[in-house]
Amino acid sequence: GYVVLEKPPGMRTEDALQWLQKSHPDAELVSRLDKQTSGCLVVPTTAASANALTRQFAEGTVHKTYLALVCGHPEDVGRVDAPLSLSQVGGGSRYRAYVDKQGKRSVTSYETVWRHGGNGSAGRGDGGIALVRAFPETGRTHQIRCHFAHAGFPLVGDTKYGGLSMAWCPRLPLHCLQIQAVDVQGGVLEAFAPLPDDLVTAIESLQVGGKIC
Repeated sequence: GYVVLEKPPGMRTEDALQWLQKSHPDAELVSRLDKQTSGCLVVPTTAASANALTRQFAEGTVHKTYLALVCGHPEDVGRVDAPLSLSQVGGGSRYRAYVDKQGKRSVTSYETVWRHGGNGSAGRGDGGIALVRAFPETGRTHQIRCHFAHAGFPLVGDTKYGGLSMAWCPRLPLHCLQIQAVDVQGGVLEAFAPLPDDLVTAIESLQVGGKIC
């Protein structure tokens, strides 16, 4: 079986697991969300379900959709294919991903939902903000954050990767919206975590109408 958690920002994935194990002692992690990232976390509760999901993550067949607010105006659709390595000096919050030709294969596709401010056209450094859907094809630590920074569009407030702090955005605006996989019986496993109130409020503060997800 599986349990779907809506992880709040500021909670470590390991702490979410400990809470879940009080009612599901065999639950184990096969994927993680950064402490600052909110959203959908699928946790298998049996050895069989853990093995099935682990295999799919390794094969890259799990489909993940994230929402993020980035600085600048990316193209309507794009793909960042840049291998990543991880600096672990100090551990914990000091982890930092960086593009490295000798690193692990890392690919993130994206589509721009809307743009706000700036000159309204696609491009770097025009002072605008964009809401994007990101589809990581691999699952490296800080992959989305590092890839968008590498492309010239760091996440709002993500100072570790060059993003600018914004008073209207209270935390890292990165949310795992949806995960699609296959369950042990071969059926569709689909999990969804709606955008939390703090990010909805931040987006609404930009006074941009329309459907966001």
